[in-house]
Amino acid sequence: MLFKDIIGHERSIQILKTAIRRKHLAHAYLFHGEEGIGKRLVAKAFAKAANCECLYVGAGEQLAEEACGQCLSCRSIEAETHPDLIMVVPDGNVIKIDQIRQLQEQMHLKPIAGLYRFVILNEAESMNDQAANALLKGLEEPPDQTILILITHRPHALLGTVVSRCQKVRFNPLTDHQVIGLLQQKRSDPPSQLERVAALTMGRIGLALEVDPQALEAEWLKFSQVLSNTSPRRMDGLLELAQEYGQNRETTEQALEWIGLWLRELLAIKLKASSSSPEFIRIASLLSVEEIIANAGLLHWIWKALARNLNRQLALEVLLMQIQNAISRES
Repeated sequence: MLFKDIIGHERSIQILKTAIRRKHLAHAYLFHGEEGIGKRLVAKAFAKAANCECLYVGAGEQLAEEACGQCLSCRSIEAETHPDLIMVVPDGNVIKIDQIRQLQEQMHLKPIAGLYRFVILNEAESMNDQAANALLKGLEEPPDQTILILITHRPHALLGTVVSRCQKVRFNPLTDHQVIGLLQQKRSDPPSQLERVAALTMGRIGLALEVDPQALEAEWLKFSQVLSNTSPRRMDGLLELAQEYGQNRETTEQALEWIGLWLRELLAIKLKASSSSPEFIRIASLLSVEEIIANAGLLHWIWKALARNLNRQLALEVLLMQIQNAISRES
């Protein structure tokens, strides 16, 4: 896939195109944004454009901004077999120091076939402390002609000293319209179902393409019903939900995403930017904009604190109970 084939991320792509055109590539980039929105696709398109064998246009020395997609370099980068493309992924759940040490040896070698060697670290937030410190040493003395790209949906989980040595490129979720358009090319579900998947996946096209629509809807209903419950026994459901989703970081992140979507829907109703269900309208009437924003602030704090040794279940309990206390004061 080339830059021109990627839907969305126009601003991020333009930053990279400008760097290629000016022959001024940073030695390290931090691609950050929601999970499953196309950061890895853009990283590979960047590597293609910088190493394309048809890189020069015309008779001058001006660099092209877009790869041809047909030369040996472009095809081997797409297949991830190019000798100057190094892809690093977690070993299990962690990127370990041995992986970074091996990487450093490769990074200091000159490119074999292209102008640049590209090193792409997927899930960079999964580096343990030893691996992150080892990587930092390499960033302090960046090798020539090697471009390092860290990809993460949790930049706050990285060492600040690592982040400060990277050029940050922010990636935003796709719009619902963009997601629906891509889903229509890949799936034959009814339009109403595609619209629902787009809304519930919040611009994450990777998730939208993989998810079972019925399972997605069921999980959303579970969260919205528990959060909107104002019965005397509502706390039982909250505690059960916190226990179920506080088991590990991945499930806790899923819970925070659903709670964030629920709060976003309420805020949209308050700002008259959404025509939602009667139940959502009822709950929105019980909360002020300030209360919704305050709960969103706590959610954001918990998300950042996941990088530390946080009691995930307790954090979810506190967030859910704060939301319920705000609702019950007015119900």
